[in-house]
Amino acid sequence: MRIQHQIFFTILLIFTCVFGLATWFYYIHFNESLNRAESQQAQQINQYVESEIKTLLRDHQEKMERLDRDGDLISAYDAVDWLSFMGRKFIAKTVNALFEQDPYLQRFIFTKDNQPYINLTTSTAIRHSDSWIIQKRALNVPNGTLTLYSDILGALQTHLRTHKIKKTTKLYFENDKGAWLVSAENVKRLPLPIKPDRHNVINLENTQYLASQQLGNENWFVQSLISQQETKEVLHELLVKTVFAYTISALLFFGIARYLSLLIIRPLHRLEHAAKAIKDGTYSPIDIAQTTDETRPAIEAFNSMSQRIQGFTQELQEQVAARTKELEIANTELALMNETDVLTGARSRQFLTHHASSLVTLAHRSGLSLGVAMLDIDYFKKINDTYGHVKGDECLIAFVDALHKNFRRDNDWVTRYGGEEFFLICFGLNHEDFHNKLETFRNSVKDIHLKSDDGEEIRFTVSIGYNHYTHAPQQWSDAFISRADALLYKAKRNGRNQTIGEEFPS
Repeated sequence: MRIQHQIFFTILLIFTCVFGLATWFYYIHFNESLNRAESQQAQQINQYVESEIKTLLRDHQEKMERLDRDGDLISAYDAVDWLSFMGRKFIAKTVNALFEQDPYLQRFIFTKDNQPYINLTTSTAIRHSDSWIIQKRALNVPNGTLTLYSDILGALQTHLRTHKIKKTTKLYFENDKGAWLVSAENVKRLPLPIKPDRHNVINLENTQYLASQQLGNENWFVQSLISQQETKEVLHELLVKTVFAYTISALLFFGIARYLSLLIIRPLHRLEHAAKAIKDGTYSPIDIAQTTDETRPAIEAFNSMSQRIQGFTQELQEQVAARTKELEIANTELALMNETDVLTGARSRQFLTHHASSLVTLAHRSGLSLGVAMLDIDYFKKINDTYGHVKGDECLIAFVDALHKNFRRDNDWVTRYGGEEFFLICFGLNHEDFHNKLETFRNSVKDIHLKSDDGEEIRFTVSIGYNHYTHAPQQWSDAFISRADALLYKAKRNGRNQTIGEEFPS
């Protein structure tokens, strides 16, 4: 790609990123605003619905109180036998007057001595009688009870028609007998109750609704459902406007970036052609007289540099070969990472078998020292026998964690040799530093605190045997392991919980 194109596309990319981030932040802010608006609207609708229900129920409660307070029922009871035709006709006339005044009053029942003497229902069509709300009141009439049935769904539908609420808003009503969906157009009984998801969203009739909090009591409740389709339409409109604005801005910026790239690059074309000539193996110096004041220092530096390029070519090729070799070694090191003990996270014994030789050879070529150590947890079998293998595994994991904390350089390799035995390889530490680090680790093991299932504290120690080589040998030898192992068992014979090592020149 030409330099001028790189500059052009870099400028364009910066513009795209800045504009995209601005658009994203605006979209997030707008989306949050819409969510807040929806929540506020749901709360407002809840207030409307709650007020409507409270007003309806309070009104019917006042009617029962008025009937009782005015004495109509008492007078009828005293003057006429309730079983007579005249008594029933009198009370029916009173109740029918209530039906005419209140379209939401559906049924009136007067009970005396637990017997229903009067049971009247409005002459209008009975709708969704399972959803009626029941209110009872004990009367001054001896053993008399008055019960009113209120059409809550009719009241909610009227509420949707008369208040300024989105047409897409619906109300969901549920009691122990069923569930209904109320809209301004109709009231529909649902085959099964519906529950919102964890985001308070309900999928209903191929539409997503935001459900508000429930209003009601233990016998029934009402929720307002706000359609999210309108939100999606607003977001779609915003997206269209954003894409249009981005397109116009991109076209304008395209022209500006193109002009600036040509303005910057044109004086450097000669330098570009000269660089291509060097790539092809030919060299011809650039005429300083044909350059501008702005580019002259760069041209002079280029002429000087190009004269030295041929001398550097051979050296560069040698360096590339060396770096390639180092890359192969690095790739070998990466392959080592796949050989890990599953329980403890240390390197496995297979790692030691496959790669110890190449690591020692690399350390020898780099002139590094070599330290190897064999570590064994004291009385580990007793821990397993006393507390179980699960707790034994926890001890191994804690042990390796502490080992990694003390030996965490790139030149430190921790391997699990077998059971509770571990083998450590370190490059680049002198004898004193290697010994001190091992001692620091040994002392830290005593501070590991574990608990048994019975709450008993589990403590353990470690014995260490090591060899240190001032200069890493040319190749790996199994003697490294056998020497360290012999010193380890010497530490155990001397009482355990100690470090014993030897120094070798190479």
